[in-house]
Amino acid sequence: MKVITILRNKEYAFIALISAIAMVLVYPYLQVILNGGFYNYFFWYEVILNQSILNFILYLIFSILFGLVISLNIYNFRNRACSIKGSSGSAGLGSILAVFIPQCGACVSLTTLFLPAAAAGILIRYNSIFNLISIGILLLAVYLVGGFKK
Repeated sequence: MKVITILRNKEYAFIALISAIAMVLVYPYLQVILNGGFYNYFFWYEVILNQSILNFILYLIFSILFGLVISLNIYNFRNRACSIKGSSGSAGLGSILAVFIPQCGACVSLTTLFLPAAAAGILIRYNSIFNLISIGILLLAVYLVGGFKK
């Protein structure tokens, strides 16, 4: 698969790793920015690990796929191997969707700024499903950039 070939290159593996780590570190801050900011940053990890290990695992999978899509898009942009228009849109949609999904019931995300409280409540209740949708969209982005081709 193309994705494995690309990740064998240390530069692209590093880009994928840094992008995934950035998502792991920045996303919790976006979740707690409205209720105490950095003071609740480490508390976020404690709550999500105690409340829903499934959401934490989905969050890690999302972060890894996010890093992979960033790396694949950079590779394709530099090598002009295929058009990245559709994949960029898919990656953007998956990332935006995941950023607005609260990972636990105690999390108040940026969603509350843009949606009515009832809608935010639905996102909290069904966050695992929305996380799976975000992961699916990122997998679609990997497919669109040709990551699954030989």
